[in-house]
Amino acid sequence: MVNDEKPLIVYGDIVTTQAVLHNFVRQSSESGSDADLLVKPLDKERAQDWLCANVSDKRVLQIYGHPRPHYVNHRLLGVYAARTATLKSALAQNPGFMTNVNVGVMPPMEAALEQSLQIMIEDGLRVTAHCAETDVVDLDKPWHLLQASHLVINDELQAIQENIIPDSAFIHPSAEIQGKVVLGEGVMIGRNVQIKGNAIIGKGTVIDNGAVIGKATR
Repeated sequence: MVNDEKPLIVYGDIVTTQAVLHNFVRQSSESGSDADLLVKPLDKERAQDWLCANVSDKRVLQIYGHPRPHYVNHRLLGVYAARTATLKSALAQNPGFMTNVNVGVMPPMEAALEQSLQIMIEDGLRVTAHCAETDVVDLDKPWHLLQASHLVINDELQAIQENIIPDSAFIHPSAEIQGKVVLGEGVMIGRNVQIKGNAIIGKGTVIDNGAVIGKATR
């Protein structure tokens, strides 16, 4: 049983940053809406691959299941907040499959939460969209694992504010480090090594002989 007035709902196969979730929680608490959705504008992604929405001035006008691109302008990200009372009513009305689909689409026989959110829209309730500041990865395809890893690692690197170098680590005087580093025990950074940007280097790692780590320059 959910007793919170407006619970946060996050799908279990979603990867994002804490900052994105914190901002969404703040925005949803301030919006005064019956439901809030985390979204991203459709760019080069195929709308047919996702659950999407037509958004105007932050208000969600329609939610579609795997629609044609001209129906929608944003993709849903699997992060929602909704008032408990209205959500319970919409869940009770859920027919067990997505009804708001385009001609030719065969929706699976499963009760999508997005259909209940669409019912809230049809009942005249206010559903608000909030754009994610950074990427949100839905672990749907094998390559999404790489995208999620890249997202999490970049977030960790950007959060480094100072060097953490244990006594057992060694950095050769000729090494050039352009950024902050977090080194594990026994790390050795040898002669003429270049590290461009922040880096986290694990225990016992040896980087030597002029190796260059970071973005290549042309």
